[in-house]
Amino acid sequence: MERFSIRSRIYELLWGWEMYKKTGNPTGLTLMQRVEFWKASLGIISGNWLTGVGTGDMNEAFRQQYIKMDSKLAPGQRWRSHNQFLSIFVAFGIFGFLWFLLALFYPPWKLKGYTDYFFLVFIIIGILSMLTEDTLESQTGVTFFTFFYCFFLFGRKEYDRI
Repeated sequence: MERFSIRSRIYELLWGWEMYKKTGNPTGLTLMQRVEFWKASLGIISGNWLTGVGTGDMNEAFRQQYIKMDSKLAPGQRWRSHNQFLSIFVAFGIFGFLWFLLALFYPPWKLKGYTDYFFLVFIIIGILSMLTEDTLESQTGVTFFTFFYCFFLFGRKEYDRI
């Protein structure tokens, strides 16, 4: 195996894009699969933007959306959005999405948490992970995020902040 390099990763992404353009099939192409997941999410949101589909009906909503889209993605690869923000919007609609954003960003704004270097670094990493994964859909993700969110936001004294 080769060592990780940016050049090889960029080549892999470009190759995946080229294969997708030729075949229209995103199966096995990481970036193109995520694009297909996001298209399905946006399709579900467009039909359920107000209230969402609920947490219990997400799998069925995605299954139906992939059929509606006539997706060439292999049935075993037809997953949910792989984007926490889209997942929240699909499940809870616009009101739930706005509530999620408020719950995520209001406490640090109110407590001036963004002035703390450690909290700022953590929240940037957390937000970036939410763009490409359903970070809060697993126990590991919830535990990691809530522990460090609370630790960096509430667990430090004012004089400890940089």
